[in-house]
Amino acid sequence: MDKILSIRSNKQISSLFAEIQNYQQSTNRTEIVNRALEKAIDNKVDWRAISLLKIKENPVESVQPNSMQIRVEYSKYNVVVEEIKEIFDLVRVKAPYLIKLLLSFYLSELRKKDRVILTDVEKMVNWGVDCLVFKKEFDYSEYEGKKNLYELSRRYLEECNPTMKKNIHEQVNTKIKSYSDFFNRNKYFPKPRSDFGSCNIVFVSKVLAGLFLMMSEIWDFDIEEILVYLETEVNNLCS
Repeated sequence: MDKILSIRSNKQISSLFAEIQNYQQSTNRTEIVNRALEKAIDNKVDWRAISLLKIKENPVESVQPNSMQIRVEYSKYNVVVEEIKEIFDLVRVKAPYLIKLLLSFYLSELRKKDRVILTDVEKMVNWGVDCLVFKKEFDYSEYEGKKNLYELSRRYLEECNPTMKKNIHEQVNTKIKSYSDFFNRNKYFPKPRSDFGSCNIVFVSKVLAGLFLMMSEIWDFDIEEILVYLETEVNNLCS
């Protein structure tokens, strides 16, 4: 069963929605609130700490609706409302207050992922990994959005982080050469091409995409959130 929340817009709520949409440009307000509810239920939220977060109000707002209506799943909405009631000893939780807390929490989670995802990927690449494992992870993955993940990974490497591109490229080439050295190529094979033991940007991009896929399986990262974050990073830094 769904519940319709009718909320009169204010600068804080409008600013929170605007900043979240910088991370998730294709999402509307209803989708954002429902994602925030799901995330809040899946985590033990310190609502007192969330209530103390400072909200940076956007001084220049585009057309602000006087009110908005948001459809939420009642059961999830009720779980979060009861938590907030208990923590703040409230009889009733007004919709604007609930939305402000939810959006503040969700934005803090997005910022946390903002700091972690690419930082961890860069550390792993710098440390040195078997890139062929991640290429295989990409090739065999059944994730429906992997083509988009590959394209974003390629843009990130080519336009945003050529150092990481070079690093992965060199690691893959070293790995391929180590395999080829097991054979006496001159005896068993014709003279190799001049680019033997090298890889192109397609291969390198699939390695990075495979690394993201493996992160989502091993650690507590949602692949859809990784995709959204990577798209935001590429659009903000590389456009």
